[in-house]
Amino acid sequence: MNTLFKTTALAFATSSLLLAGCGGSSSDSGSNNGQVATKGKVIDFYLDNANVNFEGCASSAATSSTGDFNIPAACAGTNITVTGGTDIGTELQNTVTLHALKVPRNDSGTVIVSPLTTLIYHTGTIASTAQIAQQLGLDANLLVVDPMTNAQLLKTTLVAQQLIIQVQAALQELGVANEATASEAVAKAVAMQMVKSIQNGATISDLSKTDFIQGVIETSVINAKSSLSPALQANINTVAKNVAAVSAGLIAQQVQKVNALDITIQGNPAATLAALKAGGQIAVIKAATQSEAAANAINAVADLLTTADPAKMKALGDALASGNRAAIEAAAGDLNLPQSAIDDLVNIEKYQDYIRLMGASFNGTPFDINRIRTSTASNPLLVNGFKTIQLDMTQVGQAPQSGVQQAKVGLSYTINSANTLNIVVNQVNLEFSTAGKLMKATIPAGTTYSVQTFGKVTTTFDAPNKTVDNLAVDSNGLLNLSVDEFLSKAQSKSAELKAVINDYTPKSGDALDIDVSLNLRVGIDANGTPADDTSVNAGGVNMVGKGVSAQLKIQ
Repeated sequence: MNTLFKTTALAFATSSLLLAGCGGSSSDSGSNNGQVATKGKVIDFYLDNANVNFEGCASSAATSSTGDFNIPAACAGTNITVTGGTDIGTELQNTVTLHALKVPRNDSGTVIVSPLTTLIYHTGTIASTAQIAQQLGLDANLLVVDPMTNAQLLKTTLVAQQLIIQVQAALQELGVANEATASEAVAKAVAMQMVKSIQNGATISDLSKTDFIQGVIETSVINAKSSLSPALQANINTVAKNVAAVSAGLIAQQVQKVNALDITIQGNPAATLAALKAGGQIAVIKAATQSEAAANAINAVADLLTTADPAKMKALGDALASGNRAAIEAAAGDLNLPQSAIDDLVNIEKYQDYIRLMGASFNGTPFDINRIRTSTASNPLLVNGFKTIQLDMTQVGQAPQSGVQQAKVGLSYTINSANTLNIVVNQVNLEFSTAGKLMKATIPAGTTYSVQTFGKVTTTFDAPNKTVDNLAVDSNGLLNLSVDEFLSKAQSKSAELKAVINDYTPKSGDALDIDVSLNLRVGIDANGTPADDTSVNAGGVNMVGKGVSAQLKIQ
């Protein structure tokens, strides 16, 4: 193991203070008076049935469903390595190798093993703990505090884990077959990147920033050099730059989704996990973890990794992160990629578990999803009114979260390029059958309708829902959204809007530009191709989700 921090008198003092703060004394960094940790806990949420090994000790252990394990007496005071297991939050298999350096003593008798202790492990000394914590903006002791009891620490743990998972997948796409090799290469790279930040005098390392992630990717590729093909090894520096250029923005998007989550600690870890599942945070983490966008991008440009200009590759990476089809095609063209590769790049994200949107009906006139997506002002959907929207959707694979799926639903429409009404319903509970058919949809009491208008009047307000609203779901599983009901709720909260509500009510002869969006994994076909990115801004809510945009003409 490379020691990235020199062990100085100051470092020893820092280590001593850290241990003293959790019940030890300054003597803990040397002789521990026989008092060593007797148990441990693994957190990525907790890992169930993970393998625990102790450096230089023949004994091993397995974790419980709460991540707990016992340290055999013969293995006390050793470095710890954890592999495998199931994350009890996302219910996904753990692919990351986690570590903890030997800890002389703490009053709880528990060693914490997490993505953050893994970074400390790769610096080579516990004395780096305070510096790592400072770089991450943390005030908790990373060695002994259970992240499931500290919101700030839990979010940072999840962000670090997501970064390692994403870059690990990129290395495996390059040909690093061994999960452990890829994981170790990335974790070491993250630690090295943080050390560089410290050496350069930076006060904080933001693990979600694209430039930080780009450095991590480059270093990870170089760290994994010996596991790559001879051709990639021979051009390793160019390969590292190109892999980072094309994938950093995409990986940053997934890490930022986790970093943006609202994490609140409840009365105990089980209650915290239940609240995160109910609030949809677990679904976001699982979706990010399962994203294959970066790996698919690397695959599409594999033949160019040893020769392409990194600046041109970065232009492609930026275009992919933006999701702009024209920009992607232009950047891919500059790299002389074949049309088949360009097609792959335009649709690099695929889903396995998602809500499939097959079509929609407007006032009873049905259209399939492809006709909706290809509608234009000159080739609009012809409809007989705009009082109801019916969404034809079904669940594919396993739900992003079990039980009721909680979604935000956004609706935006502009009449004759003049008057715009945006509405976000901040919680809609969707219940599907085991066959994937939508059975029930409700808006709970207390849910906020966020509203914003432009044009005739400009308004922004929230309208709390006092009672439960049951949205109609017909026998075919079609979800009915009543435009009239939304308009009624909106005007009841704004006298200014009520006075001009006729200007915001679609009528015969009007042309409509509409967006419908859900903040779930929404696909448009059996291949798991994601629906289009659609955003609806209303009442201070900036909702970015998946859905469709369409052009309508009311007859």
